[in-house]
Amino acid sequence: MGAPPGGATGVQQPQTGLGLGAGDAGQPNMVAMMNDPMFRQMMQQMMSNPDMVEAMMMQNPQTRELIQNHPEVRERLRDPAFLQTLSNPDTLQAMLQLQTAMQQSG
Repeated sequence: MGAPPGGATGVQQPQTGLGLGAGDAGQPNMVAMMNDPMFRQMMQQMMSNPDMVEAMMMQNPQTRELIQNHPEVRERLRDPAFLQTLSNPDTLQAMLQLQTAMQQSG
């Protein structure tokens, strides 16, 4: 069996860019999730386990190829300071804004 489509929350997000949702449709959901204390705790727990982060990244063919072709990416995914930065809600929100801006310009 396994996790429901869309992961542990069961909420399916379209796969685009950074995998954070699709433009205006996904952004409000992600922002709401980032403001949820339970979501923040879950992110902190996940990001404190480099093996789990790598396993999640390896499930996406694009990120798997990136990790396999660039060993420095795998090293960064094992850096606790980098993972802490990625789990910061402000960082995630900035990534969403960047992704939206890139989609609109391209």
